[in-house]
Amino acid sequence: MASSSKNITVSGFPDIWGGSSRAVIVDHYGPTSYTTGGEIPFPQNSFGGPNSAGVNSVFYMAGGTTESGTYRLVSIFGGGGAISAQPKYQWYVISTGAEVAAAVDLSAEKIRVLVIGG
Repeated sequence: MASSSKNITVSGFPDIWGGSSRAVIVDHYGPTSYTTGGEIPFPQNSFGGPNSAGVNSVFYMAGGTTESGTYRLVSIFGGGGAISAQPKYQWYVISTGAEVAAAVDLSAEKIRVLVIGG
């Protein structure tokens, strides 16, 4: 079963670069069923074009702590070069330091992140 997470672009944040690069502030909600090894938070659109964060490629995405303070997200980029088409977030339980178990529903968890893409 495919994991589904939700991203809501935060309005009122300007695109400070313009042109082919842009910064987007996103409220990222966790997946309904976590996949061990990490979730792909901004999957590419199946028709091409922008992903759910509104960028075609992700150059950078910030990690951090969820609003509840329960989980820490670590950005995993993989590969070399500026563009990583499918970076992941690995979720960790702060109190134990362990990665979240497979199939855990994290959809109530939210974190505001900076995504830079083009």
